[in-house]
Amino acid sequence: MRGMVLVVDDDEGVRAVMATALEDDGWQVATAENGRRALDSLQAWRPEAIILDLRMPVMDGLTFAQRYREFPEPRAPLILISATVTRAAIVETGAVTGLRKPIDLDVLLDAVREHADAGDPV
Repeated sequence: MRGMVLVVDDDEGVRAVMATALEDDGWQVATAENGRRALDSLQAWRPEAIILDLRMPVMDGLTFAQRYREFPEPRAPLILISATVTRAAIVETGAVTGLRKPIDLDVLLDAVREHADAGDPV
């Protein structure tokens, strides 16, 4: 089993599809529908990677990233996802990469494997 990945997206269908693909690839998956829920979940989980949507109600991805930088090291790499992902957004959030929606699941899995701390099965 690989490590844990946190999927943060306000679209339940997107979360479900990504969670299924990640679980099929051997990852444990937690999900959150916005940045606030994601921050709350980090009290219980230490993910190997965080897949983060930029545009969400309650707390968007940029605000989540700013608050997450206040957490002690080590912090999980952020993989930014958005229909409008830009180089500026990647830099501003501190993400390791950005993927455009709709997401190609093979590209997503490759990004998680490349950037997650637990890239090899345990």
